This record gives sequence, C-alpha cells and structure tokens, in this order.
Amino acid sequence: MICTSVILHSVTDFYYLIQQAPCTTTAPVIQSPPLRLHFVNKKILIIEDEKTLARALELTLTHAGFETRLAYNGEDGVKLLGQEPFDLILLDLIMPKMDGFTVLTILKEKKIKTPVLVLSNLSQQNDIKHAEKFGAKEFFIKSNTPIATIVDRVRRLLK
Repeated sequence: MICTSVILHSVTDFYYLIQQAPCTTTAPVIQSPPLRLHFVNKKILIIEDEKTLARALELTLTHAGFETRLAYNGEDGVKLLGQEPFDLILLDLIMPKMDGFTVLTILKEKKIKTPVLVLSNLSQQNDIKHAEKFGAKEFFIKSNTPIATIVDRVRRLLK
C-alpha cells in the first residue's frame, strides 16, 4: 500500500482519514501556523469523550506551542482542575460520568475563572445560551468547525 501525507482542515477530515485503511509509512499533517514562543507554558485542558477528536485537538494545539492535558469525561476533567491550574478549557457537553453542563456548574460554584470554549454537536439555541450563562466564552459546533478555527480562537484568547 502506498501512503501519502494529507492536510487536515477539520474534524470531519480527521474522522474520514482514520476510517480509511491504516497507513504506517507517514502520518497526517495537521495544518497549523508555526510555533509561537509566547504560548510556551500556556496550559489547555481538553475534556472530550470522543478520543479521536481529543487526540486531534491535543496534537494540533501541541504543534501550535501549547501544553495540553486530556480528560475523556467530565469527572476526570474536574479532578485535573483540582490538581493543577489551566489557562483554558475545551469542553464537550455530552459525555459519560459527568456532562459538560455539570462541569460548568462546578466551575462557577468553585469560582474557577478559567475561560471555557465549548465544543459540542448540540446546536439548539437554548443549549448555547445555557452554556454561555454558566460561563462559556464561546460555543463551537464540532461538525461545522475546522480545527484551525478552534486553534485561532485559542491563540486570540491566550495571547
């Protein structure tokens, strides 16, 4: 099998790629601007139960110069928040053990001021308003948002 590098522009591209036959000779290239030194030591917590998406975000943000930590459910995410400080949280809303709305509620109760960007496939206006009411800075619909857009927004928030 001949494998080639691919440029991934969105989460959908990444899902499509991993569903294809496995390729061991080259890795996909996730397009991102070069490392910027002023992001060194900026730490992002990714709370996302879709492991493929979480890993894609981790790789892309790490390549962009950020330090990242992963939690695959809200409960583990809250535990990490109790152990170390973060500069930003990327949060899914529908997850096992503890959903994102509960995580937002806990952040508000504990007066944790870390900015939160919500990544979800919930697209109803009342879900968006509910997330924003509990402190989410922005709401991205995963299926419609390129990874590059998320990284750009993270850069702007953390500069």
